[in-house]
Amino acid sequence: PVNVRDAEGVDDWAFIRKAWRETFQYGSLAVDGAEKQHYFDEMTRLFAAIAPHASARIACDPSDDDTRIGFACWTGDVLHYVYVMRDFRGHGLAPALLEGLPIKAYSFTTLQCVKRLKPLTRGWAFKPRFTYGI
Repeated sequence: PVNVRDAEGVDDWAFIRKAWRETFQYGSLAVDGAEKQHYFDEMTRLFAAIAPHASARIACDPSDDDTRIGFACWTGDVLHYVYVMRDFRGHGLAPALLEGLPIKAYSFTTLQCVKRLKPLTRGWAFKPRFTYGI
């Protein structure tokens, strides 16, 4: 069991930024082979543009809210990113993070997103992040 709570405070958003930047680099064909510093600079800029307008949920240890194991980040009905630490995948944490959210589209895609969330099967439209003018 895990606790799913709203993201709040600097530490939660720092966890989200770090996990997002590090995992998207290795999980997306869109950035495969990108120069590392350029990738990190651009993902930092992109995160800074999305975060002030976004909402997020954190999956954490039920006995310790500071032991974060995953997150979902969205704006309105657009899911930007969902992440669960590798050791905790396959136990329904991503669906728990998304439960009750009005998601109709997604703005980032990774191999894990396609494999595990099956966004097209859910009827979600792909709205790439660059179409948001960020």
